Order: sequence, then C-alpha cells, then structure tokens
Amino acid sequence: MNRLTLLIFTLLTAFTFKASAQQFVLSGRITDKKNQSISFASVYIKNSTYGTTTNEDGVYQFKLEPGTYDVVYRYVGYNERVEKVTITDHDARLNVQMDDEVFLRDKDVVDKRGRDTAAMYIMRKVIAKREYYLNEVKSYSCVIYVKGEQKLTSAPKALLKQGVAKVLDLDTNGRGILYQSESLSNFNYQAPDNIKEVTISARMAGITPTFSYNKASDLRGNFYDNIFTVSGLSNRGFVSPVADNALKYYSYKLVGISKDNGRNIDKIELIANHPYDPVFRGYIYIVEGDWRIYAVDLQLTNKANSLNLVDTMQISQQYVQIRDSTWMPASIQYDYNGNIFGFKFEGYYIGIYNNYKFDVKT
Repeated sequence: MNRLTLLIFTLLTAFTFKASAQQFVLSGRITDKKNQSISFASVYIKNSTYGTTTNEDGVYQFKLEPGTYDVVYRYVGYNERVEKVTITDHDARLNVQMDDEVFLRDKDVVDKRGRDTAAMYIMRKVIAKREYYLNEVKSYSCVIYVKGEQKLTSAPKALLKQGVAKVLDLDTNGRGILYQSESLSNFNYQAPDNIKEVTISARMAGITPTFSYNKASDLRGNFYDNIFTVSGLSNRGFVSPVADNALKYYSYKLVGISKDNGRNIDKIELIANHPYDPVFRGYIYIVEGDWRIYAVDLQLTNKANSLNLVDTMQISQQYVQIRDSTWMPASIQYDYNGNIFGFKFEGYYIGIYNNYKFDVKT
C-alpha cells in the first residue's frame, strides 16, 4: 500500500475503533487453493463491520486492541472462513487460504413453463420480504472508504508513435494508470432519502475520467429498491432481481445450496426473460429461512443494456450481520472495461463500510 492508502486506513481505524488501549496490526495475505491472490476480499470482526479489504495483491492489515476475536474472511465465489485470533502484545500475521464455493442440489424440477420450481419458491419468498428489509433500518451512520482506479490496457500503435504514450505515461504496449482516487467519509442516512456526507480525507491523481464514484453517496446502491440505478452508466435504471415485479423480467435457476457457518446459502442464477430488458445477469445469494440477500455478483453489458462509455460493468456486494436481525452492506465493488476509438481500458471502484451506528439523526 502507498503512503496515502496507509494514512487513510489509519484514519479509518481511528474513526471506527476507539483507542482505549494500545493497538497492534493484524495482517496477512488471502489466496485461493492455487496460491493466487484474492483481491478485495472482506476481512472483518464477526458481528461488526470493523475491518478492511485486501488490496490488489490479496494483502490486508488493520489494527486491533489486545483480545480474542473471530475474524471473518469473505469473498463472492469462496466459502466464508472464520478464524479465532488472539492479539497479545505484538503485531500478528495470519495468511488464509480460501476454498472455492461448492453448491449442491438435488435433480432439477421444472414446471410446465420450464421454470425451476425450487428457485421460484426461494425468490418468491425473498420478493415477499423486500419491503420489510428495505425499511428495516430507519437511520444509520457509518464510515466509508472508497478507492478507485482506471488504467489503459492498450492503445492504437499509430497514436503511440505520435507522442500519446509520453503524454499519458504509458509503456511501449500502451498500458498505464490513468486515474486513481481514495476518500474517507462520514456517511449519515435517515429514511426515506435524507443523506449527509462529510469528507474526512480525499485525494485524486491522473486524468479525470468521464464518470467516477469518488464519494460514498456515488456508490450507494440498494438491491431492495425496485430499481437499481448507477449514476452516469445508463439513461435508465435496472430492475432489481428482488423487485415487486421481478418475475415479469427474470427467470431463476437454483445452482445449489451451500452450508456456511450454520446457514444455508442458496445460489440463484438470474436469467433474463427478454434479451434487451433493463435487467442484470449473474448470481444472487440468499440466506435461506431469513430470505434475505447474502451477496450479489451481477453483470451489465452494453450489448444488452445500452450502457454509456463501458462495455461491461460487474457489480459485487456483500452483506454482513451487524446484530441478530440486522444485516448491512460490508462492501460494494464496481469493475468495468471498455473500448473507445481503440483505447482499451478497465477499472474499479470499491467502497468499504465500517462502524455502523443505528437510530442516529442526520
């Protein structure tokens, strides 16, 4: 991590974990079974949102007071892992290897219209509870760290020879970082739409992109809303897979069920009923019994969704349990790529939510 990132994470720690005692750093690297780094995995203390995410190299670090903690490691596509960690009088390091998610199911059962009956049953339950979860929390505050990066992956060779590479600081293959941003904000919300955001620290470097999500409010998205909007991405919003009228737009397939720390997690594939409807493709993960969203891993494409500027946008979001009956987003990530006049680019924005407090006034 660079100095600015370390500074912001230090500020994040100060705002989210009161320094009533000496603190020590818990750090490590998260990998898969092939020892490949898992970027942007969530790492947090169980029953809280105090924590962080890994960087591009799968490395994480955050501060803890002496004590014993259940540390949760999560990322879409892998089984959640919980490790008991004891912090004494020195820094600690814990490397974690995560297992690929394994979802099992019985034989497929479909109705006369070819619909997966198990998936339909699950999603009808989730849709029925949409409004309850949407309005469950009347007000809250949290600290949100946002990081973004956009890089050029290739450029027309003819233009590289004309000095474009030097101006944009690209290598001989037309690759280079175009833009980076980081910010830390206090974010307050009160239903139905009263938002107050105070920036604590921020920095931006490089060429200002055509669209950006540098603030917490830019990245705010709720799949319990009937329509999910992404500012600047499209002239229209997209129907949530749990919207009141979602069955008109989506068919669902139960990929399988996984046991995750005592919970049944259903992995549901989203299938568009019509190729050009304003809908997502991908997967939604459901906590069985509670019928709430556990995580999403969704995609929008320019071909199907008429996006502005980008070819694909991948949206991942993870929810964590804050208290017995309340779950809130721990992170949200937008990954995108595109091609404009032969300039190929890709980038991401990730928001990390910490230190939720409920029943607050904005």
